[in-house]
Amino acid sequence: MRKWALIGLCMAMFAVWALAQNRSEQASGSSSAPTATTTAQPSASVKPSQKPPASAPKEGTLTVQAQFLGFFSRGEGTLTLRGKGYLIVADVQGEYSVSGFTLQKSLPRGVQIPAPWKERVKIYFGNGTLTLKGKYDAVRGNLKNASLQFRGNGAFNVSGIGKAHYSNKEIDLYPTAVSTLMIPEPQWQNEKLDVVPNPKMKR
Repeated sequence: MRKWALIGLCMAMFAVWALAQNRSEQASGSSSAPTATTTAQPSASVKPSQKPPASAPKEGTLTVQAQFLGFFSRGEGTLTLRGKGYLIVADVQGEYSVSGFTLQKSLPRGVQIPAPWKERVKIYFGNGTLTLKGKYDAVRGNLKNASLQFRGNGAFNVSGIGKAHYSNKEIDLYPTAVSTLMIPEPQWQNEKLDVVPNPKMKR
């Protein structure tokens, strides 16, 4: 029985080998056909796809006037703040100037800044103006009689009592609700539905 099994296995392997040889001969015969000379020539359509150069991001503007303003921001551009209260500035890659605000070297009891952040975070308090030009990781503050002007690319969380103007829009600020603003405002694309909604059934 083993002998017949081995013979059958050998015959099956031989049949597979013969079939493979036959297919390879057919493939080589088709490559020698006259149509092969046309495929050997380089085609202008077969080129690596070249992506169009990325356009520079557009800038946006934001203006806020508020009796009270609480905000957090991250971005790149020119930021000017005026008011009375405190500001926290972290990781600025650029330059900024402060007038009227005082750098707080000693913090209230119980308030601690982790050691890795002590050189990266600056806390200011007073009544004055901050002007920043460049890229910044975080600017946070609570100000009274505040004004904010920004030009560039950034994200803002704002709340308080006042109004904000951006992208030809005006919104009211609320002390109990935070508004998230993207500057400039992104243009979202409407996605097409793959599933057609079923018509409503008449009752």
